[in-house]
Amino acid sequence: GHGSCIGAAHQQPIEVKESLSAIEQMLKAGEFIKCHRSYICRLGNVHHIDKENVYFDDGSSIPVSRRQLGVVNQAFIRYYAKVDRV
Repeated sequence: GHGSCIGAAHQQPIEVKESLSAIEQMLKAGEFIKCHRSYICRLGNVHHIDKENVYFDDGSSIPVSRRQLGVVNQAFIRYYAKVDRV
């Protein structure tokens, strides 16, 4: 199959051979969230989320699946609540 893509602001997507779930295990919990079967995003770079996309600070965006939307939204809110308290 095709490699997976990781979206990060200010960078080209990184193509990797590992499965997305393997990468999820390597990434710091709470900072990254799987937003689509093909994408993981870094919450620190997220600007906002709508029903169809996750938008980054640099204006780029990646799709968010309907199934993941609630989970991604909650993670985004939790992440920023934690950051604001620091």
